Amino acid sequence: MEDPQEDFSEENLANMVANPVFAGIGPFPRAVEDSRWIEDAATMIEEEGGPAFVARVCKVLTGLDLVIPDAFPETGEPQELAAEILRLCRQANPE
Repeated sequence: MEDPQEDFSEENLANMVANPVFAGIGPFPRAVEDSRWIEDAATMIEEEGGPAFVARVCKVLTGLDLVIPDAFPETGEPQELAAEILRLCRQANPE
C-alpha cells in the first residue's frame, strides 16, 4: 500500500513549486499568476542555486512531455532568472 505522505516529500514539493505549468504553460491551464510563480521560483533559486533549479525545471518538463528550451540561463538575480525561465518555457510550449 502506498504511503500518501510520500506525495508530499520535500523532493516532490520542490518539483511542484518548480513546475512552470502552474503558470499556464502549453496546454495546461493557469493555476497561479506569473508573479507568484516567479516569486516562489526565485526563493528556490536562492536556496538551491540557479543550475540546480534549472535541472529541476528540465526534469519536470520532461516528465510532462513538454519541450525543454534550448538554453536556460543559470546565473543572475533570482527574480530575473525565474522570469526568464518562465518566458522561455512559455515560448517553447505555446498553447
